[in-house]
Amino acid sequence: SERWAVLHGTTKLTANIKTTVLEAYHSVATISYLQEKYLWPPETFSNIDWPAIEQTFAKLPTPQRVKHSKLMHSWIPVKTRTARYEKSADNLCPLCNLVPETQDHIFCCQNPEALKHRVTAWNQCLEHR
Repeated sequence: SERWAVLHGTTKLTANIKTTVLEAYHSVATISYLQEKYLWPPETFSNIDWPAIEQTFAKLPTPQRVKHSKLMHSWIPVKTRTARYEKSADNLCPLCNLVPETQDHIFCCQNPEALKHRVTAWNQCLEHR
């Protein structure tokens, strides 16, 4: 039986001290990042069901977690994003060649191939629920 424990709020730090300390350290930076990026006031941030998101992500295989994280935080490697790191100045959608390829555009491009890809991607997401 345990004679002592170090607590942070209601979290017992001594159960897995390294993980708990790292999470506590990074959580402040993560909260600040998300609030600044999405212009969320503290009330909005606190209304998000973070445990549900965590449980959902825990059920996904790692590649799916990475994909969903990139999608949620607008980190998908679309041309407007990758053009910053590549020498090519072309940032047009490779399917319609009409407008810059942004994360928003990939979900509404009217090119038939884009529509087909979205349906396939959606079906894959549903398979991993």
